[in-house]
Amino acid sequence: MKLNSNSGWVNHSGGGWSDVMQALSHFSYSVTGGNLLLCDIQGGTFNKGFAITDPVIISNFAGRYGPTDLGKDGIITFFAYHDCNDYCNASWRRPKYRSPVFNMKRGTSMFLPKAKTSRYY
Repeated sequence: MKLNSNSGWVNHSGGGWSDVMQALSHFSYSVTGGNLLLCDIQGGTFNKGFAITDPVIISNFAGRYGPTDLGKDGIITFFAYHDCNDYCNASWRRPKYRSPVFNMKRGTSMFLPKAKTSRYY
C-alpha cells in the first residue's frame, strides 16, 4: 500500500496508517533540523505493525540521495500539501515557504537538477 509520495500526494483511504505515516514524514523533517524528509512511504501491515519498503529521502541538496531526492523544492512541495493530523506535534518544524514547486502525483517523482539551489532559500 502506498501512503504518500515525494511530491506531496497522500493516500487518504489508507486507514489509520495513513495519518501515522504522514506524521512520520513530518517528524523526520523536524528531528533532522529541517535537513531531511522521509517520504514516498509504502509497505504493508505485518504483526500489528507496518513494514516500510523503498522510502525516499529528500535533502536540502537535490540529488544527494539519488534522482528521487527533489531537494529543498521537494521539501517545500511536500509541506505545501501536508495537513497536520492528530499524530503531528504543533512544535515540529516546518519550512518557512510552503508553496508547491512540483505537481503532486501518486507515483515517485524523479528529477536531475541543473543547479543545487532553490528559489526559496
